[in-house]
Amino acid sequence: MRPSAAILAAITIGAVVVVAAPAGAKSKAADEPDISGTYTITSGKLPNGSSYDGTLTIAPKTRMGGKHGSMLWEVTWNVSSAEQPVRGIGIFLNGAFIVAYGSGQNYGVSVYLAISRGQRRDWMLADDTQVGYWFKSTGASGEEGLRGDRDQWDGDYRLHGHNLADGAAVRPYTGNLSVTRSGEILNLRWSGRYLKGKDKPFEYPGIGIEVPGFMAAQWNTEGNGGVGVYVFDGAELTGMFAEDGGLGHEKLAVPPDVAERVAPYLSR
Repeated sequence: MRPSAAILAAITIGAVVVVAAPAGAKSKAADEPDISGTYTITSGKLPNGSSYDGTLTIAPKTRMGGKHGSMLWEVTWNVSSAEQPVRGIGIFLNGAFIVAYGSGQNYGVSVYLAISRGQRRDWMLADDTQVGYWFKSTGASGEEGLRGDRDQWDGDYRLHGHNLADGAAVRPYTGNLSVTRSGEILNLRWSGRYLKGKDKPFEYPGIGIEVPGFMAAQWNTEGNGGVGVYVFDGAELTGMFAEDGGLGHEKLAVPPDVAERVAPYLSR
């Protein structure tokens, strides 16, 4: 079962079909709008079907890779369905806002897409089929190459990647990403080891959501939280999010000043 056609159609508007320069790129300031503000949730539905209302606040957190890097946004939901605020992080990519939320500091958001012409980089392997970019809640970021099924996210994917520091590749690692479909969501598990310094193994779970052209994922060593994909459409922000229980949906009213700042990025 795939996400609803209506939500997929909304997300196709401005969908992430290519990811811009990595967060550490220093050639010029990151080309993205200021989306900070408080958004009113006009319609919210949890995976169990329960409705909720409230607000979503987006604020600058840190620029990844220095002053020329992409912005990592801090996101906070104050909703009627939760006693405490839900906190997470987000990145703006080509008109879409990708978010992840979880507990503690050791979680992050990833975006994966098939490698297209002109997108292959020197660090990739010749048989890589997908490329990924990840962003941690602490501001760290990195890149990954995968080899596996390009047509749908399912099965095992050979994995290699590295952290980024001032735009340079550091701390390389290798391993496997396992993708298992469960209804409308993707259950993920990364496993592998770092190749330099201490030969330290790693293994942690995550959750993913597939939308036209890419997969968004959240990973967390504690195995909780979720991932969401939102699209700006004038005065409205429409999105869906994945948790262990399935998919939820949100619609939010965009503050007028934010809509004005975002508009030039949606007309390109």
